[in-house]
Amino acid sequence: MIKKYILTGILGVGLLMGATSCGEDFLQRDALDLRQSDTFYKNETEAMEALVATYSVLQWQYVTNYGPLELILDIASGDTRKGGGSAGDQPHMEEFEPQNVVQPTNVALEVWWDKYYTGIQRANQYLERIDGVEADETFKTRTIGEVKFLRAYYYFDLVRLFGNIPLITKTLGLDEMDQTQADPKDVYNQIATDLVESIPALPQAVSDSEMGRVTSYAAKALLAKAYMHANGVYGVNLTTANGEVIDNGRALQELRDIISSGAYALLDDYSNLFRMDYQNSSESLFSIQFSDLAEWGDWGYGVGTQGNFLVTMQGIRGHNSDERVEGWGFNLPTEELFNTFEPGDLRQQASIVVAADLEESYDESYQQTGYYTNKYTGRPENRLDDSRGGDFNLNFRLNTQTIRYSDVLLMESELSGDATNLNKVRERAGLPAVGYSQAAIEHERRVELALEGQRYFDLIRWGKGPRSKDLFPIPQNEINLGGGTLVQNP
Repeated sequence: MIKKYILTGILGVGLLMGATSCGEDFLQRDALDLRQSDTFYKNETEAMEALVATYSVLQWQYVTNYGPLELILDIASGDTRKGGGSAGDQPHMEEFEPQNVVQPTNVALEVWWDKYYTGIQRANQYLERIDGVEADETFKTRTIGEVKFLRAYYYFDLVRLFGNIPLITKTLGLDEMDQTQADPKDVYNQIATDLVESIPALPQAVSDSEMGRVTSYAAKALLAKAYMHANGVYGVNLTTANGEVIDNGRALQELRDIISSGAYALLDDYSNLFRMDYQNSSESLFSIQFSDLAEWGDWGYGVGTQGNFLVTMQGIRGHNSDERVEGWGFNLPTEELFNTFEPGDLRQQASIVVAADLEESYDESYQQTGYYTNKYTGRPENRLDDSRGGDFNLNFRLNTQTIRYSDVLLMESELSGDATNLNKVRERAGLPAVGYSQAAIEHERRVELALEGQRYFDLIRWGKGPRSKDLFPIPQNEINLGGGTLVQNP
């Protein structure tokens, strides 16, 4: 059973997202919390607000509790330890460490389930209503493409996390709540259908005032990622509703279209990737936008903020300096991850802080490893000015980079079995070229995308899952509400 409050016709959201000075024209929209869907969708302005509501779910990292996906998947991959203030500080996160068992009652599972099905509900509602809106056809075409991308994105995370999930492509009435689980392959085929249909509808680039909106190249990259995961886990190609087959050759074509377009490039300096001045850079195909526009201070309503909880949670406890702002000390890189970087790899220092090298004092975290993340972490440049109101912990403005150009290069190399693009990534890191091998691609993806929540799913599709079970449990609350409709993962 999908929770009723997700599937009712009430739209609820404030602003979408904001990252830097870019994108604020698009992002500053009126709240929809009190808008009833049966009187909504009358004109283009209202349709835009509904589109923003569909995007906004991307930002949700706290719904009923803390559940930032990237952080928890780093823990699940074995590359990090939970950390935090103590064993009792967000104990649900420690269950995700590979040696532990994730219980069906773990609150993070419910966060993800609620988040993504909220996004899917909003997408389904938009697609059903947009034809009746008084709006320009160009606007309709583009926004339909955006919403199909978003629905595919939400389903992609859901199916990778839980596998056996309900596939819902329409809004549901109160008598339709008990939805059965679909074959995961059917979910992947729906993802492929949405992405293939979105590509021709989306622009290849967006203006500075629209940063955060989806492009056709982002859809192409996500299609390749979906194929690679489905093929790795289930050994299948994807088939769209109109019979198009997404196989190795088609995925390669999409990746090569991105590369040959010249629209993207690696930053010269890897260490700039996670700094404010380089948000939405030439390396970003798709980033979840965060901002301090909301000036949020309500700890009881986590989805109200536009700030990035990753930054607050991963900052060094009790440590303030010209370089860093204190945080809660979660997601501690392991010594094994630190030592995985080759000698001379410029990414090691850019990715990981060595605690012993810190000049200013700090408070040790629980499970102290001696290392902290240097990517999504608080810095003076992205902290909310206290004089503006709100709590700075809730308002860090650093984007989460979901698809980077280096990821595209490495996917192309993996699918083609050719080291050319892999070595472009290594060259930027100050490393010599290597010949192609599966071991080389696995190593490069680990260090290039370290601490970005990518490795767990890579391990799963390579058949090297770090846990005894590749799928997480369906949230127990959903099992209970379904009255036997949903079957728990084995």
